[in-house]
Amino acid sequence: MTIIFPCVGGLATLTEIEARATELWASLAFDETAKAALKRDGLALDAMRLTGPCPFRFTLADADEHALLSVPDRSDADDLLDLWRIYFQRRLVPMTGREAA
Repeated sequence: MTIIFPCVGGLATLTEIEARATELWASLAFDETAKAALKRDGLALDAMRLTGPCPFRFTLADADEHALLSVPDRSDADDLLDLWRIYFQRRLVPMTGREAA
């Protein structure tokens, strides 16, 4: 599955989003308050490995408009994409994004 989201500004904006996502990923492993809130939202955090390098991979879909997000080579990819939608996307990307399978 791939998530498509708006990325006005092209590569520079995508690079910023990727850097900020990496920072959020690193802090999430230690943020017990955020993890408790995510569990209340119904996310199965126990099924995910929240350590190691940020699993999200970003690619520009078209010039200055959209980007693609994927989680390659992870058995928990679907759960991580849900985590993106619930935790990361609302912090990093305008809420006007579209999703595609």
